[in-house]
Amino acid sequence: MDRKIYYVLKKSIFCFGIVFMFLLSGCISFGKETTGYYILNS
Repeated sequence: MDRKIYYVLKKSIFCFGIVFMFLLSGCISFGKETTGYYILNS
C-alpha cells in the first residue's frame, strides 16, 4: 500500500514538474517577446 502511494506521488510530482517547466518556458518566451516589442517601439 505504501509503495503504491509513493508511486502515485512520484508520478504526480513528475507530471507537475513537466507542466511547471512548460509554463516557465512559455512565460520566459512571452516575456522576451513583449520586452523586444517594447524596445522596438520605444
